[in-house]
Amino acid sequence: MNLLDDYSALLLKKMYDDCMGNLKKKANSLILYSLEANKNTIRNALNESKIEGTDQTYETLLSEGYIRCIEPGTYVLTAKGAWSVESEFYNLDISKVLDHLDSSKFMLDSTNFPEKNKIILFALLSARCFTEDTCAEYSANETKDILQLFKNSADFLMEYGCIKPGCFGPSPKASSKSELGNFTGSIDKLPSQTYFLFKPCKNGYYLDVSQNGKINKERVTSLFKIVFGGNINIDDVDKIVSFCNDQCMYLGYVYHLNCNYSFSGSEMDGIIEECILSAAGL
Repeated sequence: MNLLDDYSALLLKKMYDDCMGNLKKKANSLILYSLEANKNTIRNALNESKIEGTDQTYETLLSEGYIRCIEPGTYVLTAKGAWSVESEFYNLDISKVLDHLDSSKFMLDSTNFPEKNKIILFALLSARCFTEDTCAEYSANETKDILQLFKNSADFLMEYGCIKPGCFGPSPKASSKSELGNFTGSIDKLPSQTYFLFKPCKNGYYLDVSQNGKINKERVTSLFKIVFGGNINIDDVDKIVSFCNDQCMYLGYVYHLNCNYSFSGSEMDGIIEECILSAAGL
């Protein structure tokens, strides 16, 4: 903005401030907010902060690309104009933009992981639904089992302090798909929240953590870290391991019948324990 005269600089700053004031949601940066907001939201704010005049009046701002003419005599702020104001007055630089993009788009944020999704993830881990063949099915014959699987997982996580009471809605006695749908209806973000390790399939859900029957321990460990927030107490490891083994033995086993690869058995018990220990930092 050093190339601008005082009048042009103050006018540009006023256009920017007016635009920020016209946003429906409070924001600290127009540039960063525009990376998340609907384009119509930004365009409406720009339109409401437009100025009127002539090309001669705003010659400097136009030549520098800080504003644009949207119709004869009417001008709005450009992205370059917003960047100029924010870098001059609010210390925005490219490193801050990249940090924002990294945290909002590139980084897996398990701190804001929905509690319902933790229940689903833990249920699939404990039942060892690690391939499409061993998915947790929600067919008419299996709905009751998957509801019980979720209910048990919710009770355990609530006792452990990972979720708040009341996260699980349906009764474990229910057997209708509608009740299951009420609980799993908000899992659209779960694939991206797990780097797409969570997989919906035709008949159910599974975790993509194996290939040709071999478990990727790093993937399983990362999912346990998401569920427990990286806060597994060493004294609780045995309790978590026992719960997972029991879930697989009494409920998850039905998903491993007649499959190419089964993840039940003592060898897999040891792998699950190893992953939980690793998630606890041991």
